[in-house]
Amino acid sequence: MGDQISVAEFNHAHNRAREQVRKNAGATIESDQRNLRELAERLPAKNHRWANSLIDDLPKAAIPPPPPGPLFMEASAIQGVAFAAQGTAEEKLAIISDAMRQIWEIAERAPAKEAANIRGLSRVLEHLENELRDPTWPEPPAQGT
Repeated sequence: MGDQISVAEFNHAHNRAREQVRKNAGATIESDQRNLRELAERLPAKNHRWANSLIDDLPKAAIPPPPPGPLFMEASAIQGVAFAAQGTAEEKLAIISDAMRQIWEIAERAPAKEAANIRGLSRVLEHLENELRDPTWPEPPAQGT
């Protein structure tokens, strides 16, 4: 057993292993789990159970996520149009507000498993709306003023 490692170091190694498992459809799960278990032994004892549960779940990373459903795709298209909207701040705010309303209406029609992901599409628009209302960085003055 080597020197103790931090939770952040373990998380970094776990994330790398999870990406590797995704890339190669699970071909390296056994060796990745073995390497992570060796690292987990170097964590503080209070973190061993947690780390081992992550390691045990590593094979799930090889299962590709299901494709998005038609309601998610519909909401995603609405989000994309609103995000790319042109015009004054007021015009953009109106478009964003309408898009968020539509996205939430779509989420209401969606199965529970998909509804949260659909509603999540409105978060990007909410951030954009907040930035339009209260810009982090003010617009520079127009040239020649």
